[in-house]
Amino acid sequence: MDSTVVWVVIGIVLVIVELTTGTLFLLFLGLAAIAAALAAWLGGNILFQALIFVAAAIVSVIGVQAYRKRQGPVAPMAALEAG
Repeated sequence: MDSTVVWVVIGIVLVIVELTTGTLFLLFLGLAAIAAALAAWLGGNILFQALIFVAAAIVSVIGVQAYRKRQGPVAPMAALEAG
């Protein structure tokens, strides 16, 4: 199987799992896999693809954590039986 297809499948699976968890981190890992698929489509070797994936994942996860720190603490949700 072509490495482009493998990266796209990994990306789609991660995005689908993200939809079920709601953590936001898996979304960016899925997007990093799509970036690696683009590198594969452009003809990069497997080492370059992995480097793109790791770099995109690190940058996006650090970015999400920095964004969440700037937002401050999240207010607790009201109990479901209230109301």
